[in-house]
Amino acid sequence: MAMRVHAGKAHTTVPKSSATPARPRTISGASVFKVDFGKRARDAGEAPFSRGQAAPVVTETRERMPMMDFGNIPIHAPMRDKSVDGGETIDNGIVQDKDNDAGAGSGSGSGGPAPPVAKKKAGIQSFTVKWMKGLQAGPKTAQFRIEYSATFLDDATHDPAAAGFAQNAFHKYKVLAGPHKDEADDNSPLHDDHYSRADDPDHPAAGTVFESNDNPGTVKDHLDATDDIDYTFMAEQMIYDTSDGNKVLQKKGPHTGTIKGADPRTYTGIPATL
Repeated sequence: MAMRVHAGKAHTTVPKSSATPARPRTISGASVFKVDFGKRARDAGEAPFSRGQAAPVVTETRERMPMMDFGNIPIHAPMRDKSVDGGETIDNGIVQDKDNDAGAGSGSGSGGPAPPVAKKKAGIQSFTVKWMKGLQAGPKTAQFRIEYSATFLDDATHDPAAAGFAQNAFHKYKVLAGPHKDEADDNSPLHDDHYSRADDPDHPAAGTVFESNDNPGTVKDHLDATDDIDYTFMAEQMIYDTSDGNKVLQKKGPHTGTIKGADPRTYTGIPATL
């Protein structure tokens, strides 16, 4: 991240009479129910429609809401801060929130009960978070870089697809003196930064390896070299088990970095390996 201051088609059919209601079918994550108004009228002893007129079938779509329990992850606010390499959006020289692409899911059914299968859990082989000076940092740019790397277990009792990743973060920023004096932003306290395993472009989300990064700070060349800034960024990263109520398996941080002054600015909290 650089600164956070940086329907199928609805159609009309003549339904066949049936004592059993039509089973719902699923289209793109939504449950679709057909309501036969002709049958409703006949059941009431009424003539529902004139001869030759087809009884319409109205399709209702009821969205199925996701049920993700993040009760074991300390997510404090709905705001978002995020800047994976190449994913920044800019407004008035400040890096704004980055939307995630919608995730994809799949399911299967069978004609009878499935045999009991031992439930696999998430397991961690290694998990490292590194803080360093931003790759674009310079007289006109104040940035950190945070790199995440994790390897998950894949064996008889562990499924790497069950491992999830999350980051909570916040920043405080103010220009004390210089051409951008009084420019400021504060999105504290710690809140969900909307990172996930989908933020690794090089490895499958269900694989054993996860690698990603964050680039918090000002947009490249936004500052003047004489801008005296006070910038703080705090973040914590978590690996959690989606098979066990999102239980946090391992957490790094919270860790804090600061960037202060005019060029050459003073960086604290780096380098650091958590």
